[in-house]
Amino acid sequence: MRLILPPYAKALQRERDQGRHPWEVFVAYSRTWRVRLGESLEPYLFVPADDYQPGTYEFSVLAGLPVHLVLFEQDDRVAALAAEIGRYAAPVLLYYRAGDGRLSQRELAEWLFCQRWVDAQGWRWPVGWNDALDLAYAERCEQVFAFYTQRPASAVA
Repeated sequence: MRLILPPYAKALQRERDQGRHPWEVFVAYSRTWRVRLGESLEPYLFVPADDYQPGTYEFSVLAGLPVHLVLFEQDDRVAALAAEIGRYAAPVLLYYRAGDGRLSQRELAEWLFCQRWVDAQGWRWPVGWNDALDLAYAERCEQVFAFYTQRPASAVA
């Protein structure tokens, strides 16, 4: 099966192909197609909750970029989506409504760690994530942090 770019990703891909890389990218997961996160939150990608299936979208356009994953919907596919984005992006922050309705924020590694469960064979990660991916994600986070903290602010575009 051929992977496709998520909606609104082509503009980001063109920018990256021309050597321009944003400070961060927002990804909206929603049933409402026309959800806009606001002009100040550009660039952003959209993942339609009604149509999303794990393994559908190509998220490599997010490689090495900090991502804010805004979850307007919460269903059993969110962990797979977060894991797919986490294979490329770092760090990833998730925003969602907690059970009491308050807006919550969690970092991807912490959130996925909390999604684990234990069975007869030991601790299990959510679908699409494992110990090797968790280690690679942590290393990418360190690299991104080092990049932004070692360069003068005027040198970062």
